[in-house]
Amino acid sequence: MLNNEQIFDTVMLAGSLLLTSGAEIHRVEETMELMARKAGLSNVEVFATPTGIFMTAKSPEDRVYTRVRRIRRVDNDLSKIAQINSLSRAFMDGMPIEEVLEELKKIQATENKYNWKIRAIGGIGSGSFAYLFGGNTWEAILGAIIGFTILTMVDVIGEHRVPRFLLTMAGGALAAIMCKIFVLFFDLDRDIIILSGVMVLVPGVLITTAVRDVISGELLSGVARSAEAATIAVAVAAGVALVLGWGGA
Repeated sequence: MLNNEQIFDTVMLAGSLLLTSGAEIHRVEETMELMARKAGLSNVEVFATPTGIFMTAKSPEDRVYTRVRRIRRVDNDLSKIAQINSLSRAFMDGMPIEEVLEELKKIQATENKYNWKIRAIGGIGSGSFAYLFGGNTWEAILGAIIGFTILTMVDVIGEHRVPRFLLTMAGGALAAIMCKIFVLFFDLDRDIIILSGVMVLVPGVLITTAVRDVISGELLSGVARSAEAATIAVAVAAGVALVLGWGGA
């Protein structure tokens, strides 16, 4: 049987896993509040941002608990979000809190199912964007090669906790370098190849989450995530421009 402090920490763990997996702020706060009330806590207040969670609640014995959890890294994993959502619903339907804690620990120990090999192979799909930009099959093939190489590089270097801005900028620079080499041997559209290649760096999930946060009234997190997405876009452009500028382009 878990005591009140352990119950509180279990709710904090659920919220932390949701936030580090890329969940929307309102989903994190709502899940934590519902779980805490179901567990017998009262006066539950949760305030989450993209970089931290603050929670306070009162136990049946009128003891107040407060926790602050710093979130330093977000690794988008929709499968973990789905698992925690299902787990929270099961808890609301009567699942013991002890079992919830065990399941949360298993989810926490599970590595991202989308490992670097799967993501790198997914980078090949960036070549299809060449057709959307009016390119031909050869430009799509070269764009796919660039997308595959960028994601492989990003995942390998990302293991060393390199700042995301520098990592994304390096990806844009790599795309431009590879494209300049390709156009030496093939008479193809440089811009289409670069655009299709760097599409793997576009923060699509981040942009979607930011919009959903704003629509839900979470203006702080919505603006913060929008700024992060804009920073990533600037980093990609800066990396490409840096390489092309060397050649007088």
